[in-house]
Amino acid sequence: MIDLRRTIAGVSLSAILVGAMAPGALAQDTLLSSTTNVPQTSSSSHVGAPAAVKPKPVVVASRVTETQAKPAFASWFRYRESVTENWYVQEVEDDANKVLIRIRGNETPEGVKVEPRYRVVVLYPRPSSAYDTAISTILTMFAERDIQAEVTVINFQRKDELGKEAIAVAERENADLIYAMGSQSTAWLWKNYRGGKIPVISVTSKDPVILGQTD
Repeated sequence: MIDLRRTIAGVSLSAILVGAMAPGALAQDTLLSSTTNVPQTSSSSHVGAPAAVKPKPVVVASRVTETQAKPAFASWFRYRESVTENWYVQEVEDDANKVLIRIRGNETPEGVKVEPRYRVVVLYPRPSSAYDTAISTILTMFAERDIQAEVTVINFQRKDELGKEAIAVAERENADLIYAMGSQSTAWLWKNYRGGKIPVISVTSKDPVILGQTD
């Protein structure tokens, strides 16, 4: 059986638990650095961090033809085109700040949708090419390791009310983990969700030790 905790820890370079602070297996697993090419915004060194790798090109999420409109989330959410080989990327009706991502092949031969084994929420503060690369790497790694997950990406635009709505979505859907994309999301969650019941892992974030985001 695949351990989602170790897999998720394996796709974030600067992993720091800022949600469920009580020590345990999940906390131990997520407090790890790894060896992927997700870029960091900090210049501080991390043990085991790889040398800088030029990221692969990123394209607008969803193929767009002359007769199709761009998806509502295209202004802030982008990813590598190869991601669509393994994932469905869907708009959420009446909510341009949310994206739903489902693994392909999660239906029975009769077409019945199979419930995902894991649910993950990713919190974006704004558009960023670093986040484009990070989410592409995470989704690629999940697919390679056959992680049956449903991923909800939410742009909270650095607004408290939208951030709190995102937390409510994560708790209502019984999310297994929250990814804080970038330093701004990490700082917001540290301030507003420290001690929350869902573990949080930072991605492409500045050094949390320097920022005092550790207990």
